[in-house]
Parts: sequence; structure tokens; C-alpha cells
Amino acid sequence: MGMFSKDAQLRIDQTIDFIAGQITDAAERQTVKTYLTTKIQQMAGPGGSVKGISDPMSMNDLSSRGTEDERKKRRALILIEIVGGMIAGATAKAMSAGELATKFPQAIETLRYVVDQNVGTGQVMRGVFDSLLAAPATFLRRHLLLVFGSETDGAMKQYFVYEKPNTPNVPIKFAFYSAKMNKHFARSPQIDVANVPGVVWSDVPNRTKVGNAGSFAGIEGTELVDAPIMLTTQFSGCSFCWKTHLARTFAAHIMPGAEHIKGSDLPGGGEELARQLAGLRAPRVTGGDFAAPAPAGGQLRVYGRGYSNGVNHPGGYSGEGVTMSLIGVRAPADGSWSFYSQESRGGQVTAVVQVS
Repeated sequence: MGMFSKDAQLRIDQTIDFIAGQITDAAERQTVKTYLTTKIQQMAGPGGSVKGISDPMSMNDLSSRGTEDERKKRRALILIEIVGGMIAGATAKAMSAGELATKFPQAIETLRYVVDQNVGTGQVMRGVFDSLLAAPATFLRRHLLLVFGSETDGAMKQYFVYEKPNTPNVPIKFAFYSAKMNKHFARSPQIDVANVPGVVWSDVPNRTKVGNAGSFAGIEGTELVDAPIMLTTQFSGCSFCWKTHLARTFAAHIMPGAEHIKGSDLPGGGEELARQLAGLRAPRVTGGDFAAPAPAGGQLRVYGRGYSNGVNHPGGYSGEGVTMSLIGVRAPADGSWSFYSQESRGGQVTAVVQVS
């Protein structure tokens, strides 16, 4: 039986209908369909030629074309990659039936994020954020989370964004961006956050620039109140400090140096910083504590590279080549805070720890 060539526009229209058919909500389904149709028209250019978009979706070059459902899913994966969703199109034709069963729903999921944050209501992305609050550790194991932070100390708004991957076979990735970074989309949801700015170790009052002398007892912490989530910029040797005392929680992000300031590095790096903050270098370096308005008393906790004074995680987070993001989630019932870290290497999640 000879192969036949499907009309380019017909192949695209049928694939868009197949993709839209995976969306349960009628309004969202129509939004997805309109977005895909408009996007393809824009990419095809003023002449309206869609052949260059449609041809890679043909299954005629496969020796074993699979079932009709498998062919539809392969074409859908290719189209979703073309419009900016999960990267799978380049390998879609080579996928086994088992891979298709996994990758296809993931691709639909990422397409929903792309559409929602560009032309939707923002409610799909808001739902993803709500799932982060509801089960932080589960979310962080499944998804890579990038937090770029801000210089703002305390309450602010940041945008929650789905990040299109640059390479295949990476976890679905989300990010928090301040408005200043201008990396959000038209319908990205704004989130109320408590932001903890990064501070170079030598800028802590009375610490001085001497590596092995001074005091960390005057850390100017950020009080965590009201916001559902705490954010701070990513860690690559820094220490996270926090203390809950008399029903008030303060936090700080202390850096062992600044890339743009020559000679700002603390001798001994991240692990030495964590140990100094924990009071293990006293009396030469006074251990860490928060200055007023934090109430006196209670114990400062430290989670750093290679060391932590937390009961369950004395080794802190991993060494060179690892990026660590740390967030706090506030319990709505009593206002208490829990902290979670996510380590990644080469775009892959390698460890998730409930720090407290």
C-alpha cells in the first residue's frame, strides 16, 4: 500500500484539535485552540505557508508508524515544541509507546502553562503555585525551581513563571522573578512574598572585613510575616540563618563573598562561614544572632554549604557544582514557617531537604 501525503494545513488543524481535546475545561480548551492557531499563523508569515511547519509532523518517513493514536501524539509533541512548550519534538518520532504515554501528558501540561501565562487567566499558573504551598517537598522533587531574589527587604510581589526548557529531558521548571527583571509574561500571576536579600559576610554590622575576627551577633534579619512564601536568591556557598522566638521568625542570607567585589571572599569559603555563624569559631568570631527588633534569646539556626547546626542535617548542602534554592512556606493555621532546600546539578534535581 503506497504512502499518501496529508495536506499541510489539514495536518496542523487536526493536530490542534487533538491537543485541544485533551483540555477538560471548555473555556481553557478554546483559549488553547485559539493560541495555537494564532501562533502557527504568525510563524507561517504573511504568505500563509504552513508547509515548513507541517512537514516535520509527517509520519511518512517512519518504517513503523505505530497506531493512529501514537501518530497523533507524536505530531502533537512536535507542534507543542514548535510553539514553545516542552522540548520533545526532535525525538518524538523515535519514542516508544511507553515514552509517549509519559511525555505526552507532560507536554500538554507545559502547553497549558505557556498559554495561561501568555493569553489565559493566570489561574492555571496560580494553581501550580498553590500546589507548591500545599506540598513543598513533593513539588520540589518533581520540578526545578529557580529563585533570583531581590534587593527588597521583606514584603514585595514577584511573578511566578513557567520556564521553557533549553534542552530535552529536564524537569519542568518554574521561576520567581521581580518586576525589575522583566522576565514575566502578560498573565503571569503576582505572588505576595517575603524576600530575604543576600548580604556579604563583611557587611554584617561589627563583623569587620577580617576573616578570623569580629562578630556575627548583629545580623539585620528580615522578619517573616503574613506572606505565604519566603524567597531568597540562589545559594552557591551562602548560609541561610533563621530563628523563631516568642512567636516571631527572622531570617537572613549571608554570602561568603561577592563576585563583583574583588577580595571580598571569606577565607575558608562557605563551610567556614557556616561554622562561624554557628559559633564554632568563638571567641575570635562571635557566633550569629539577630539584632533588634528581633527579640533577644532563642537559638540561631544555620544551614550552609557543608555544615548545619540543625538537628537532622548536620552536613548542610552539597559542595561545588551544586546550585541550591531555599524557600520558606508559612502554615496558614498558625503562621509557623517551614523551610525547604532543593539542590540541582546540570539542570537535574539531586536532593530535596526539609530544613526545618
